[in-house]
Amino acid sequence: MLTRSFLEFSIWGWDNLPRTLFMYYTNVMSSPEGYFHTVICNHKDYQNTTVNHDLHYVRWDNPPKRHPVNLTLEHFKDILQSGAPFAREFAKDDPVLDKIDKELLRRPYGRFTPGGWCVGGNSGLDKDSCEVHGSPYAVKPSANSKRLEKLILKLLDYDVKVAVEDGRTFIADTAIVTNSLGVLKSNSITFEPRVLEWKEAAIEDLGVGIENKIILHFENVFLGVVAETFYECSYFLNLHKATGHSGLVYMPAGLLVRDIEKMSDEASANFAFIQLKKILPTLPLQ
Repeated sequence: MLTRSFLEFSIWGWDNLPRTLFMYYTNVMSSPEGYFHTVICNHKDYQNTTVNHDLHYVRWDNPPKRHPVNLTLEHFKDILQSGAPFAREFAKDDPVLDKIDKELLRRPYGRFTPGGWCVGGNSGLDKDSCEVHGSPYAVKPSANSKRLEKLILKLLDYDVKVAVEDGRTFIADTAIVTNSLGVLKSNSITFEPRVLEWKEAAIEDLGVGIENKIILHFENVFLGVVAETFYECSYFLNLHKATGHSGLVYMPAGLLVRDIEKMSDEASANFAFIQLKKILPTLPLQ
């Protein structure tokens, strides 16, 4: 939804931003999906007045979350509970469209959706309830409008709420999310409003590497420096200075990690010991 003030700015364009971007977006595919957003976010009077929600219910393919899936009857309940006034995409003549007409819009077959000012006594779906109408300024809220009101109030609630597994909820002005890429890719965290589509696509496209840590504990400290290996991207870390214990951490990386994952604990420890012997062949290691 766009405010009257912003639309007047876009039409009259008392600076060149709307006009310049309009000329650019003339040659861009699906320009309505980006034009107004770009104008708003690049003008100081409007860039802090946005709400991150397009009032649409959309289900994305997973992976890679780049194209909306066709909504069907199995999505009807979720569409209803979302409170969103719009949804996409639908296949032509899908049965869910008839269900929306019948149960949400109360639209008789072959007729327009009746407005809130239609007060015709015949409420059957085969009758035109707009044959009798009241004042367009006295519209009673319906169950659908109350769901929309609930969604709008939720979007305008600027407090950040973080709900954790034990049931507690933390409220703050701002939350900085620093979860790892692996956690974000697992979809174990739910964001409301949901993360922007281009960010979801970026998270999906980024790869995640694997790194193992194999700790070797010795009776005595014998390694004073961190030595590099010549095998793949692996290396050793000396834990003595940080922990006080005489231990080394073998940190293999790259494709080698996948092979180590298939080994037993004893075999992986022996493998790490062999790599250490290659670095320090003259030390009496056992």
